[in-house]
Amino acid sequence: MRLLLNKLFWSYILKDFLPFFFFGLLAFSGLMLAGESMRTIKLVADNQGSFLTGAKLAACGLPYSIAFAFPMATLLGVLMAVSRISSNWELVALRSAGLSIFKFSLPFIIIGIIFSTVSFFTFEKLAYPLLDKSRYIIAKDLKKELNTERQNVLFKLPPDSPQPKFIIFAKDYKPATMSLQDVYIQEFDNEFLKRTIYSSELSFTGNRWVASKGLSYEFSKDGIIVGRLDFEKLIVPLGVLPQTVKALPTKKPRDMSFFELLSYLSNSKDIVDKSLYVDLYNKLSLPFACFAFACIGVAFGIASERKSSAIGFGIAITTVLFYYLIFSLFTTLGYMSYLPPFIASFGADILITIFGIFMVVKWDT
Repeated sequence: MRLLLNKLFWSYILKDFLPFFFFGLLAFSGLMLAGESMRTIKLVADNQGSFLTGAKLAACGLPYSIAFAFPMATLLGVLMAVSRISSNWELVALRSAGLSIFKFSLPFIIIGIIFSTVSFFTFEKLAYPLLDKSRYIIAKDLKKELNTERQNVLFKLPPDSPQPKFIIFAKDYKPATMSLQDVYIQEFDNEFLKRTIYSSELSFTGNRWVASKGLSYEFSKDGIIVGRLDFEKLIVPLGVLPQTVKALPTKKPRDMSFFELLSYLSNSKDIVDKSLYVDLYNKLSLPFACFAFACIGVAFGIASERKSSAIGFGIAITTVLFYYLIFSLFTTLGYMSYLPPFIASFGADILITIFGIFMVVKWDT
């Protein structure tokens, strides 16, 4: 504990960590931003948008790229810092003075926890709100209608209200016919959830929105279920025409913030699609990767002592690719209900963390 409060030791660690961290943050976020910029340029050009519109869309995507790059930058910073300390025999000197590998690793693990937190709040407070704004820029400035069929989309009515009257999630969205399949609807009275509706289909028939073959729950202001209705047909007073809904920018659950999606799932009780919990836990597991990468970065840094920075950078890239391969596999299995949502989202983090801790303990013996 005394070591963790030692300012000299922290400055010694950070002097090696921060330059590589910021280099990794710039490199990885730059690569992501470059890919997004190409798609933005094509989108703006195809819809005859202005340079200003393109610049606004690029600016809206910048925080997401930075937040997504935090784990990779943390891995590179920890790996290269530990490797440099090891290559100069400084780690040997520290161990001779009675410092174990585990205690030496603690500052880097704390750094992983700190940057996991920073990454999470960067997603929540900057990235997701600006992604929302970009969807409205596309709908308003480019006047791009959502004419293609989509899956797992969510939108609110009225769209610009801080307290929407309806939040609607649809498994299948067909704007051409304004047909929504497997629909979950939350109806609010100010900030209170008034009613939750599940319907196999929501369509505009006879100048009104009609839900077919579903289940409805009524709630008190205390959130207690006070009524249940099984229905064949149910009129839903959305108060908008199909053309209005067609022009709305829809949002997928993976583009929602953690607290936004958590609120939606909490209010939906037992009728929500359980695969959405994979998206919910992903919003925690991706920032948590900073901690997992810090653990494995220490192990790889010690193992790669006296090797070049290029090899260290290659190890970082390989580790990142391996992590996202496992992450993609596990989340796919989660969406298919072959794995519990928590394991599907955190499985890659858990494996990387366990392997990193195992290697640190091995080096300490």
